[in-house]
Amino acid sequence: VVLGGFGMHRFAGDASPAMDTELKLQALGGKLRGAVLDVCTGLGYTTIAAAARKEVEFVATLELDPLMVRMQDANPWSADLRGPKVERYLGDATALLPLIPDASFDAICHDPPAQAMSGELYSAEVYAHFARILKPSGALYHYIGDPDSKASGKLFRGVAERLRGVGLEPSVSRAAYGITAVKST
Repeated sequence: VVLGGFGMHRFAGDASPAMDTELKLQALGGKLRGAVLDVCTGLGYTTIAAAARKEVEFVATLELDPLMVRMQDANPWSADLRGPKVERYLGDATALLPLIPDASFDAICHDPPAQAMSGELYSAEVYAHFARILKPSGALYHYIGDPDSKASGKLFRGVAERLRGVGLEPSVSRAAYGITAVKST
């Protein structure tokens, strides 16, 4: 999927959607269990793969774009988004996150569009909600892009700084092109 000229999946090397999804979930490690929140569903591959794990009770998923939901419904590889362990919500994450009770999720997967398209999804305000709704032993995975690229390298530093500012301790997940963060102790 390409939005506004930005690819929403990795295209380099041998990266397939299945491999990309698995790397994101592996970045959460043993924290991928119980209640999971997937912010920015896209075609839903991360939600589907998380829901398929026996340790996961349910996945709540937030998607802003009604057109993307239509694409999910038309895509045969997204059919399991209608499974019993998936709760789909259509709406703006910045409006929905404040409505979620504290300590609701064991894991959060945040896979937003490029910062140039949706800078609010990279804000300290959104990260503060993630810190609030994560259970004390929970973890956040945040997709950013290739950590070795000049643009993403700068973005990694800014995201890490904002995560630390809201009480999350970030670490780079190079293979998954993102940051994993846990609550600071």
